[in-house]
Amino acid sequence: MTRFLKSLFVIALFEVIFVRGAEPFTRFFWSLGFPATVLGVSTYGFAAAVLTLITCLLFRFAMRRPFSQYGVSKTSTETQAEISKAVGRWSAILLLAVNFSLLHYPFAFPRHAAAVLVSVFFGSVILNLLFARTQNIWVTLVVHVLYDLVITVQIYFHASGQARSEWILWILYGIFFLFFLRRGLSLFHPGRPEEKNTEQGTPAILLLGAVMIVLPILLLFVF
Repeated sequence: MTRFLKSLFVIALFEVIFVRGAEPFTRFFWSLGFPATVLGVSTYGFAAAVLTLITCLLFRFAMRRPFSQYGVSKTSTETQAEISKAVGRWSAILLLAVNFSLLHYPFAFPRHAAAVLVSVFFGSVILNLLFARTQNIWVTLVVHVLYDLVITVQIYFHASGQARSEWILWILYGIFFLFFLRRGLSLFHPGRPEEKNTEQGTPAILLLGAVMIVLPILLLFVF
């Protein structure tokens, strides 16, 4: 239980850093002399990536795990995260997906909130399943970046009125989706039995649920 609580505390701490620390870190980044825009594109994303790198390094040393367990030198297939062991793989996947969805609440576009929350939830389920299968965080990051790239291009086409280009993009996306559909469905069958520490059981699920659901609501809507 101690290792589980330690993992939960670290996740909660870093969530606070990401939600409440990204903007002040970016302002600090710019105050050092780095340009706020390059070729008309904001460097906010780059600053956030730097913050992510720093946070990952802190996480690595706080948890005292070798880099190999994060897929830096090889894929780790022998160990599972303490949270997955404590609450069960599917419970962890779904609660993390809810958390990720809440953190993407579109304050600038409240009319599209429901669509964004639902789409991000299911996208997060896929990313979590991908990590469960590969145990390699870098594979998950690459897929996330590619997905964001497609969405960015689609938004650009839609906002600039390039309907033909947007249709071509969606057609290509649909072909790609159908081509990899069968392999993608295999993600839902991780191939290993559900791992769960029955001694922790319900308390662990309640603790994880409180952090994954209550914490982002407090950070985004209250404080």
